[in-house]
Amino acid sequence: MTRRPSPPGDLLAVLFDSGSVLMQPIGGRWNPRADLEQTVLTHVPSLTPDLLAAAVAAGDRLLAASSPEPEPDVHQRLMLRHTGVDPTPELLADLRREVPPATILETYPEVVGTLEEFRRREVRMAVVSDA
Repeated sequence: MTRRPSPPGDLLAVLFDSGSVLMQPIGGRWNPRADLEQTVLTHVPSLTPDLLAAAVAAGDRLLAASSPEPEPDVHQRLMLRHTGVDPTPELLADLRREVPPATILETYPEVVGTLEEFRRREVRMAVVSDA
């Protein structure tokens, strides 16, 4: 018995989450975002990579111990204080600034081809996410 393809009018849809399904954070971490070190270094160029890594680790411990997740400013202030940096309003604003998604996110390698194939097959798609 051969299966005939569903006609385009059939209600077939695929729902995707965005984070960790369609895309991932550059550098492998969601929090803090991938440009944290670069942003902090523009304000405090004397910080060392080891000190920044220790600050991110302290932030990870805060996230692991918190439910719900703390507000970004709380998280960032803890990390900055761990480096000995005073979290100035300018630095915190710079860490909150909008950036093009491609600055901090990348799609998984197979995503574009998969979505194109679904489109070719006229599969309805939607992203359902809290992102």
